[in-house]
Amino acid sequence: RAGRSRICRRAIAADLIRAGIEVHVFNQRGVGEILESIAMLGRMIGAHARAQALIGRLRRSIDNARRAASRLPCRPRVYFEEWDDPLICGIRWVGELVEIAGAENCFADLAARPAAKERIIADPQEVVRRAPDVLIASWCGKKFNPARVRERPGVGIDSGAPPRSIIRD
Repeated sequence: RAGRSRICRRAIAADLIRAGIEVHVFNQRGVGEILESIAMLGRMIGAHARAQALIGRLRRSIDNARRAASRLPCRPRVYFEEWDDPLICGIRWVGELVEIAGAENCFADLAARPAAKERIIADPQEVVRRAPDVLIASWCGKKFNPARVRERPGVGIDSGAPPRSIIRD
């Protein structure tokens, strides 16, 4: 999945370049890099001031979310699932947003890795071992199926595991 989309993006960029069209590629992995991309786009299209204003609003929203989160009575453990076969946890910017919102990213160690193939959870029981309170799933490119998650060993109602929240995109 991830390899195919990367190859497709490369082919599209190569075709555009061969056609004489200027191509700029962004590959941001963290919230800070996303804000830097907004600034660069603003400069590229002559909208620097508007881009800076947007970045300011986004930074204030992030700061407000952090302040609100600091007052929460607990920090739920969150597992963000980007893909289900194989299991792939969310990328770094997703984990950063989870933490900004006051939760703990169960897979922060894997989320720091840039490529999806580096964020594969080889053993589905690892999700159970890390004991998330909340599972957020946004399967990139296909419809989320909560039944598939509930059928996993250790996640279902018969597993004896505590109830977990499942949130879809």
